[in-house]
Amino acid sequence: MTVSSHHSPSWHAASACRTGACTGLGLKPQHFGQILDQRPSLGFFEIHAENYMGAGGPFHHYLSRIREHYALSVHGVGLSIGGSDLDPAHLERLATVLARYEPEWFSEHLA
Repeated sequence: MTVSSHHSPSWHAASACRTGACTGLGLKPQHFGQILDQRPSLGFFEIHAENYMGAGGPFHHYLSRIREHYALSVHGVGLSIGGSDLDPAHLERLATVLARYEPEWFSEHLA
């Protein structure tokens, strides 16, 4: 059986995670090269959305390459859902990150 997905390797990792058979790590810039060279056996990487809200640069370059091989979990820390009014500009930047990387999971702080 063949299953196709926009991010095929990530689909397999996400599928394994749904069965409880996966482990993920927080993605740190100092590990970008090592991850791409060694391709560790992990189900996913987690990033903080706010670290990728800029338009370009090396973070996006490396994350795009890593995303080709791994599922992604995006975690936001800036919406303050349980606090003051939502910032429309922040929401737009967040939507751009989510559209660009199509993560399997998204989470956000409530306060």
